[in-house]
Amino acid sequence: MRGDTEKIRVKLKEKILKDGRDVDAAAKTYGAMILEIEGPLSEEKARIDKMEEEEKARKQAEINALVSRRIEALTAVNAANAIHPMELPGMAEADFQAHLAVATSKYQEELRKFEETEKELARLRQADETRKAKEAEEAARVAKAQAEEGARLAAVAAEQA
Repeated sequence: MRGDTEKIRVKLKEKILKDGRDVDAAAKTYGAMILEIEGPLSEEKARIDKMEEEEKARKQAEINALVSRRIEALTAVNAANAIHPMELPGMAEADFQAHLAVATSKYQEELRKFEETEKELARLRQADETRKAKEAEEAARVAKAQAEEGARLAAVAAEQA
């Protein structure tokens, strides 16, 4: 009975082992088929990933250029701090142009006031120089008059002596 049991076990196991080898062979065949499909798909995915990365880099470069242009425009009108740099990339062009127009107007007004102040300072300097020249001229005239008076008094003193 033990011998018959062993024969039955070997016979049943042989069928299972054959089924396992058949499964392994089928898996190998299907695996090869999947690799044939997977290879080009992996390459296509890598190509698409690269394109997406390049597009992302291009968009970032455009954003950086936009922010640089906007900062440059604001700096030109002495308004670099008028808008926070983090707001510049997402700001609509019309909104930015409106902010820039206001900043430009303020800058031009400040520039006009500065020029007026400079003109007034130049006028005051010129007036001061003119006043000093007149004072020097008056001081020279008074010194000359005092010298003449001193000479006349010396002549009178000499005459009296």
